[in-house]
Amino acid sequence: LLAGVAGAGKSTLALRMVGMGLDFMSNDRLLLGPRKPQSRLFGLAKMPRINPGTALADPVLRRIIPAAELDGYASLPEDRLWEVERKYDAVIGELFGPGRFRLDATLFAVAVLTGRRGGGRPTVSPVDRAARPDQVARIIKRPGIFLGSSRGMDHDPAAFAARLGGIAAFEISGGVDFAAAAHGLMELLAAPAA
Repeated sequence: LLAGVAGAGKSTLALRMVGMGLDFMSNDRLLLGPRKPQSRLFGLAKMPRINPGTALADPVLRRIIPAAELDGYASLPEDRLWEVERKYDAVIGELFGPGRFRLDATLFAVAVLTGRRGGGRPTVSPVDRAARPDQVARIIKRPGIFLGSSRGMDHDPAAFAARLGGIAAFEISGGVDFAAAAHGLMELLAAPAA
């Protein structure tokens, strides 16, 4: 589960990790089920939407930009490209092959993105969630229009934290380098539990 503020790069990082062999679940919202015996995630059938800069930086994703628009985006300086508001649908099956979009899975890790542009090299660090209650606040998101919930509906942070108990937690801080962040996170996920 990747969490962070809008524009933190969750979709970009998720797509990098799909390119490294993980499956994609959902964009924008994931529902966290009870721990029976392990917490499960349930996704919504919504593809990620990415900006041209994200697409240009990855040969697989580059295919979603129409040929007539590629040269225009490629000629922009990085700062200007970052500001382009246009989004493109990244259809997982077309980009990575069939069966790579799932709607439910066992939750095995949570990573919160707190990096920012100009912040140097990204650092992927394990987090003691008990010592970092701010991490749970960054993960919780109102259900919004997807579930037809009332405007005032909020999650109970303590109940939510309990469902995350025992799940590996990471923070991706520092600068924005999605390739480095993806590799760092994949290395930590592959490391044996201490």
